[in-house]
Amino acid sequence: MKSILLKFADNILSKKEMKDFKGGGQGCGHCASFSGSLSQGGSLGRNIDPFSNSFVTNAINFNSASLSSSLIIFNGFRQRFERATRELATKGALYDSHILEWNTKRKVTESFYAYILSLEAVKLKRQQLLDIEKQLTGLSELVKEGQLPRTTYDEQLIQQLIEESNLLQLQNDRGNSLLNLASSMYWNKADSLRIDTTLIKKEYNTNRLNLQRQPIFLKAINDVSISRYNGELNLIRFKPTLAFNANIGTAYSSAAPDEFTFFRQLNTNFNQYAGVSLAVPIYSKGQRKNVATVNRLSNIIAERNKDLALFELEQQTKRTVNDLQLADNRIVQLNKQIEISKMVYDAASEKYREGIINTLELSQRQTSFYQTILSVKVEEINKSLLLRILELYR
Repeated sequence: MKSILLKFADNILSKKEMKDFKGGGQGCGHCASFSGSLSQGGSLGRNIDPFSNSFVTNAINFNSASLSSSLIIFNGFRQRFERATRELATKGALYDSHILEWNTKRKVTESFYAYILSLEAVKLKRQQLLDIEKQLTGLSELVKEGQLPRTTYDEQLIQQLIEESNLLQLQNDRGNSLLNLASSMYWNKADSLRIDTTLIKKEYNTNRLNLQRQPIFLKAINDVSISRYNGELNLIRFKPTLAFNANIGTAYSSAAPDEFTFFRQLNTNFNQYAGVSLAVPIYSKGQRKNVATVNRLSNIIAERNKDLALFELEQQTKRTVNDLQLADNRIVQLNKQIEISKMVYDAASEKYREGIINTLELSQRQTSFYQTILSVKVEEINKSLLLRILELYR
């Protein structure tokens, strides 16, 4: 089941909306446009009879109606550029949804491994408390036999209480990590999540990376094309425009003599017009040069943003690979350190039972041992996280 955010990313534009957006929005540029007008008015006082050109003093009313049409034959390929720009805008919206999904995947991945780390921290703290419990059992027998003072047992008991308090904090951190994971997926029921805590340990192969297919780079390429088409659209107003125009209309006036009846007036005043117009810009006060300069700068910025997007992707993957190599080296070193810390801790436990060292010294050896184990877990989890992140660039 997908979260709310991923559902939104998948459905940011429905198929019907995409079709309408590509084909519509700006209308049909190659189709004729039609417009009609209807007017009615009246006049009081002295007027001129439109038929006899004599003055009349009575009130008159007049009406007129017309229908006009215009068809653009050529206007610098505006329709082609507008259609291409709309299609690119649709692609841009899709790339935005893919970027949103990519970012969500990374955020969820990071939150997931933060939760895994919190689980390991709780697990190791419980193991440490088990060791303390075993030590307390042994100390209790030695105190009963009179081989150790009661204060030694009490000091270790205090240490147990301290670690139990630390466990409560770690458990709280684990709960918060789970909430953060659910929040990153926009999931409102964190308790219902079922999580596989298996870590991936496969080898990484940078040859399988495909940075030029990443949505952020594809979006940058799309922006370059949009910038170019927008530049062409900005220059269209400086190009010739050829259009076909037609108009029909008629009028009626009550000032006409009686022999000019209503329908006779409409027939007499009926007019038709058809023609072709050509508009050629001649002088624009340097505006064309300014627009061309702005277009060139916009194209340069879009190209550099595209190069920067690819550069950032390359740097991100290089840093990830470097961090993976560091994690591998640290895991090897820390595993060696665990062996030494285990021997030191076992020796300290024996000396503690013999009363040679105090509780503080034992606690230091114990904390060092479990901290080293946790450090290994941290590096293993970090490596698995980095491998998952690297997969996002494929």
